[in-house]
Amino acid sequence: MIVLTKVIAGIIEVDIFGYNFGNQRSDIEYIRLNQSYDCTSIIRFNATNLRCLFYQPGALTLYYQYNRTIPPALIEIRTISGIARGIALDAMNIVRGNIMRPVMTAMTSKKYPFTPYALKMHGNTLYWTNIANDARSVQRSFSDGSSIETIVTNVSQRISSFSSDILTHTYSLYRTIIGKERKFHRCD
Repeated sequence: MIVLTKVIAGIIEVDIFGYNFGNQRSDIEYIRLNQSYDCTSIIRFNATNLRCLFYQPGALTLYYQYNRTIPPALIEIRTISGIARGIALDAMNIVRGNIMRPVMTAMTSKKYPFTPYALKMHGNTLYWTNIANDARSVQRSFSDGSSIETIVTNVSQRISSFSSDILTHTYSLYRTIIGKERKFHRCD
């Protein structure tokens, strides 16, 4: 018997702005939604800007329940300096008071376009092409859906299959277009 399990229901991107988010990524212990869903893909731009991707079906349900947004009050950030829950109304007083705990001042959320197409499993890593209208990218995550990352962006054509090159991390993709093979490369 085949058992199907929904690994990624969709991708919700949350951008968080504030202060005291640490000096490096390892200073952030977690970002949590509704005390239930941990963000497993945290991007730290700097000490004042973070991005988090949620993929869990329950997170997507909350997004629609709150009229296509995630209320800041449902977000909790824990760093090595402390915890921030929701937007601080007295953010500047906290910062001026030289209190080093994290402080959220603003937050945005959006549902990332997500229509998976070509899939490939390699070890514990799942690769897929995202053919949604604005996404057109190649992404990967662990087999449980955690640690989502985009590895190729701005793909102009629909990719229908992966070559083995991508699985050896050369980030090359092949697509057959009218009998010809085209090769896409990731530019670092």
